[in-house]
Amino acid sequence: MTLVPLPSVRGRRSAIYSRDPKAVSVLSRQLDLLGVMTKVNPGTKDPETDFYFLDIDTAAEEDFSLPCGLPRIPMVALVGTETPGRLEWMMQREPSAVLMKPVGGHGIFTAIVVALADMRRREQEFLKILKLEERIRARRIVVAAIVKVMQQYGVEEPEAFGMLRNAAQQRRMTIESLCADVASNSFLPVRLVTSR
Repeated sequence: MTLVPLPSVRGRRSAIYSRDPKAVSVLSRQLDLLGVMTKVNPGTKDPETDFYFLDIDTAAEEDFSLPCGLPRIPMVALVGTETPGRLEWMMQREPSAVLMKPVGGHGIFTAIVVALADMRRREQEFLKILKLEERIRARRIVVAAIVKVMQQYGVEEPEAFGMLRNAAQQRRMTIESLCADVASNSFLPVRLVTSR
């Protein structure tokens, strides 16, 4: 099991979107103790905000539409009323953590840490998916480069692929990048003659 380092919260910036004065008061006090700078109901999403709290009981649907794609800001949902409609509305906004109301002094730090860690995990998954999609798109280029090497040197597919793989390792680049160079005629690997 890999240990996940806890993200630091001191010096971070947060926003609280709530019309519940008690929740706002408790959150503001606890965030101040944690060293987090906080804005209350700033009106629009602040790009400088590291995470925010959204009270799903008092949020108006038009007030809190989230931008699509990255960068997303980690959200801690404040939940008091567990009605199906409100929970569905909350789940559409993909909260990173949940904090039950009435808000007390406990659970706030945990919710923040979970939200920040969840966001880091989502960003890593997003980047991993982008890389995999790029590799899938590059598959045609790899096949074209293999065919080119096979034709150039009169070798079979496994040897052609091995030549490309060795050349990529020697140049310290991905095989997809090397194959793009081969396909564009800017590079052709040298065939290594092996004694039999």
